[in-house]
Amino acid sequence: MTLKEIIEIENANKNSINLYKEGIFWRVYNQSAYYFVKHIKELKALKKFYKNVNCEVVYAGFPDTILSQIEALSQSKGLQFEKCGALSLSKGNEKQCSISGVDFDNGFEEWKNSIKVSAPIQSLAGSTCRTGRQQTGNKNYVSNNLPGRIITLNDGYRNIANIQQDEFDKRKEAVIEKLKGYSLANHTPIEAMQLVMDLQKELAVFKPE
Repeated sequence: MTLKEIIEIENANKNSINLYKEGIFWRVYNQSAYYFVKHIKELKALKKFYKNVNCEVVYAGFPDTILSQIEALSQSKGLQFEKCGALSLSKGNEKQCSISGVDFDNGFEEWKNSIKVSAPIQSLAGSTCRTGRQQTGNKNYVSNNLPGRIITLNDGYRNIANIQQDEFDKRKEAVIEKLKGYSLANHTPIEAMQLVMDLQKELAVFKPE
């Protein structure tokens, strides 16, 4: 699923938390991120301007290793956790889950505006976002959260590098947790070798420059 498709789903989202599987992490975007932080668990939310959808997107995430904890936490709060692949928007693809039963409120925009932009990028014409300020094609733009401050593309590139490093560090920590919980006694040498290769691929794909 593309980011554009995710944003379109979130624009119509009223009372659900959609979880999207990306590598060894689960991510929540925009309205889902807002509802997750408010009703399930506090996460560090980031806001980034994506030029392919021409708008600012808020997202947060957690490692796959704690998905069962998130399910139990959701149920303890009276919410319904949909099994991955069981909801219609996934079309059988086990890379999405949903938590339903969240009470609707209109606090998303205020919450979104309270988060600083992590990585400003030059925009393209045609925004997918339904609300929020669109950026111009200028090399500089004024952040909604930093009144009067001009942010250049060089600032954006530095921020992108920092975000890439943060993402890599998170994935590295998740790999370490997987290794800690892996029992060699219950697996064959071939299975253990396959796990090592899979974890190496995870780190290689997301290793920052």
